[in-house]
Amino acid sequence: MAEHVAAGDRSFVDEEYEDAVKHYTKALDVSPSADAYEHRAHAYIKLEKYIEAVQDATKAIELDGKNAKAHLRKGTACFYLEEYETALQCFQQGQHLAPGDNKCEKWIHKCKAELDGAFQSPSKRTCSQCTLYGLLHAVVCLSSISNGLCVLLHPPSTPLTAISSIVY
Repeated sequence: MAEHVAAGDRSFVDEEYEDAVKHYTKALDVSPSADAYEHRAHAYIKLEKYIEAVQDATKAIELDGKNAKAHLRKGTACFYLEEYETALQCFQQGQHLAPGDNKCEKWIHKCKAELDGAFQSPSKRTCSQCTLYGLLHAVVCLSSISNGLCVLLHPPSTPLTAISSIVY
């Protein structure tokens, strides 16, 4: 098992995340462990496979509830899945388990900012691009779930005519 984890770690450092997942999976086939699940969750996050990351981080937590990194991984994946309340709880638990590690603290601030933004009035939720493109873009922005979605759908280089074709 240790050789598979070590190979996965080397692949991860080389940013070969698919290979890292394969090595961690081999390690888990030999002997399931919280560390191997946590490592694979981290690789899944890098691959933007957030559901798989949540599953692995959850398994790591089940095997070792004091694994602060597993809570960090689960929180990170939940954050990217826009499950901000769950992510916040994970980060708070991770911070409790590893008070000297400031990674969770940074994520806690991000979660709180997202949660605070979700409860703002619609006029405060429009993205910064709305001021550039005018009312039409603001309508599109308000119809989206989050500011990020608006910017993703209508990046700054998108001309107003392209945006109007989406609305109509």
